[in-house]
Amino acid sequence: MQKKKAFTLVELLVAMAIIGILIGLSLFGIAAAQRNARDVARRAAAEDINAGIADYLNLTQAFPRSIKFEDDSVIISPTLAQSKANCTAADKCVLIPLKGAAVIDGPVASGGSSGVLLAGNTTSTDSSQWCFESQTDGYSLAVRLENGDVHQAGTSTTTCEPRSN
Repeated sequence: MQKKKAFTLVELLVAMAIIGILIGLSLFGIAAAQRNARDVARRAAAEDINAGIADYLNLTQAFPRSIKFEDDSVIISPTLAQSKANCTAADKCVLIPLKGAAVIDGPVASGGSSGVLLAGNTTSTDSSQWCFESQTDGYSLAVRLENGDVHQAGTSTTTCEPRSN
């Protein structure tokens, strides 16, 4: 009787287990890369908002008292009555589009007398939590990253704290 050369059932099960472990490990790596990419988008959006505030400063010679978070954009204007449709430089209005994880999906609330503006959903990784506050030495702007850290991007030495998860 001639022996057939083939894999045993145990060898096949071991190979499948190794492949399963490798796939599981790669999913953790992919999740971390996606989380980092979303945080990079949030930081980039904060810098875009800073650039928009600088444009507003050039138009009006003053920092904005408040800014308007509107789903997928930020509107900086002398009055918060401006909308995306009628925001032009002639009206001293600056429109900053937000993309990806920087988009706001959730409530926008003002902190009352303190003037702190909080925006965003505290339970979604697909949106961001933002904070803006006018200060005597400029403005505070912050966005919460997925690991819980807060990226401060304003010009003021006073920090702003977005909603916490």
